[in-house]
Amino acid sequence: MAAGIVNIEDKRAGGPAVITDVLHSDAQRRAAVAAGKGTRKRLIRRAAPDRSQKIRHWVQWAFFALNVWIGAQFYLWVRYFVQHGHTLYVSRPAGV
Repeated sequence: MAAGIVNIEDKRAGGPAVITDVLHSDAQRRAAVAAGKGTRKRLIRRAAPDRSQKIRHWVQWAFFALNVWIGAQFYLWVRYFVQHGHTLYVSRPAGV
């Protein structure tokens, strides 16, 4: 085993298991990659910034506003009948 690679079995006694340590030479690096140790996924950056969370929050706020609107209209509609027609008549909201 190359000097720069620490095997999991070597660290049984104490501390967390470490798969790779510092690889000092190209030959050690190639040996580690061939053994399947020390490989990393290649970083792929997005071409454009991710706006999905921003759009999601705007849609949630829009639904919240719609619910407040329907709730207020329903409250006024019920209040008209509770007050026996002495308040402003509002038609029943379509969402209820």
